Amino acid sequence: MLKFIRAFTRIKNISPINIKEDEIEKELFECERGTHLLLGKFTEAEIYEALEEEGVIEELKKKELYPVEVSIDHENILKQKILIDLKEETEPKPKRIMEIIIGECRYRVKKNIETYLKNPEINCMVVEWFVLQNVKMSFSEEFPRLPGQRYPGLRIGKHVLKLLENLARATNKDCFIAFPEFYHNAVMYIDYLHFLNPETEGRVLKMKDDLKNLPLAKVSFAFCGECIIEKKGSEERKIGWTAEEMIYPVSEELLLYFDSPEYRTVKEKAYNEHSYKIDTLCYELKEEELMTKF
Repeated sequence: MLKFIRAFTRIKNISPINIKEDEIEKELFECERGTHLLLGKFTEAEIYEALEEEGVIEELKKKELYPVEVSIDHENILKQKILIDLKEETEPKPKRIMEIIIGECRYRVKKNIETYLKNPEINCMVVEWFVLQNVKMSFSEEFPRLPGQRYPGLRIGKHVLKLLENLARATNKDCFIAFPEFYHNAVMYIDYLHFLNPETEGRVLKMKDDLKNLPLAKVSFAFCGECIIEKKGSEERKIGWTAEEMIYPVSEELLLYFDSPEYRTVKEKAYNEHSYKIDTLCYELKEEELMTKF
């Protein structure tokens, strides 16, 4: 059982920086084992200041989720957590309202993508886990539960994305990369992150448009149950959701890639060739099971 909201999958097809374990802190983080510095550079106080600068702390105050404590935890050598806990005098234990697990890697793009990039190996900050939850709210008609959620979201994602962008820039990364585990994660952040594969970008944008009149929670659960019908030409098939890499570009090369005529052409072709609708009967038969499983 998961303790927190699952927002992004565990990363599978990446290569950690290839150095010996006993050299990682020195070569990768330029610091000694046992450090509490995030990415070998940032103290907890500096992360708190960065959250203030990006408006996160102010948003938390507005939602009466304050005071908070920011801490950094090292899950292992290459995986670090940014944790924000709500501290209230009336509660014996702090409540977790934000958890982000990040790491660093070199990501080798697939062959159908590498022809468009000068360097097919991208220097990435990996966002492996992304949780924003309002522990003072309950689900309602206005804020129904989405797959993976235990509490409603904080609705401050764009502020946190800016923080992650700044961390990627400060550590000289080409981007940060994430794999959206559920459909709703992808469509909520597709204005900021883009699928590395332009065909996937086009298909997901068409999903968003074709299914926009349905409740997002219903659509996301329907994807979990493979109750979405994809049509291309005369062919139809039922599909579920498959996580693929999404990129928040920082380097000039990646920014140019996502704005290139080649990327746009493939994206637009995929958008125009596909259409999507929910299989209502399939969803109704599976709804109860899906609500329990996800």
